[in-house]
Amino acid sequence: MKKCILIVCFVSILSGCIGNSQPSIAIKQYTLEYTSPRFENLSGVDQIIRVERFTAAQAFHSNDMIYRQKQYMRGAYNYNNWNVSPSDMLAELLLRDIRNVHVFGAVLSRQETGDAKFLLEGQIEEFMQIDEEERTWASLIVDVTLSDLFEKIPAKRILLQKTYKIMEPFNERQPSEFAGAMSKAVEKFSRELIQDILSRSGG
Repeated sequence: MKKCILIVCFVSILSGCIGNSQPSIAIKQYTLEYTSPRFENLSGVDQIIRVERFTAAQAFHSNDMIYRQKQYMRGAYNYNNWNVSPSDMLAELLLRDIRNVHVFGAVLSRQETGDAKFLLEGQIEEFMQIDEEERTWASLIVDVTLSDLFEKIPAKRILLQKTYKIMEPFNERQPSEFAGAMSKAVEKFSRELIQDILSRSGG
């Protein structure tokens, strides 16, 4: 009986070692890349704006690269992820882009201290690939709110509340192509949003 138990244990250990020796599949990680939008003839805004951390609908609250092939059906690319969550990517890129405009007295992240007059918040409602018979799209939908924290009258505190919807086409249904198309969509979103922020804040 003892010999049988020893043999079983040895076989189990050997099987575990063999199983663990198999190479793991590498996961490819993607990010958004584009050049900050440029603007001309802008007036300075001698105030501080804070870019708060963005949130996301539950379906996009992860690093998964989500796609929609049919109505009511969602999937995610295997072994391909965003390197950080879409909400964090979006907030970081907007922070960079608004700073590169060089209009505000200061542009703060959520971690930085400072008495900001303006607060930019947002939520991602859609951040995915949409497959159609003839065309594939990177679909970006973001709800944004710009508030004036110095305004004492609550009804006048919100300067901007808008939903941005951008669809960017691409041809090959591959994660790299999806990342490229979404980069273009976010660039367009950033440009439009910054123009709206400047028009509402006096820039």
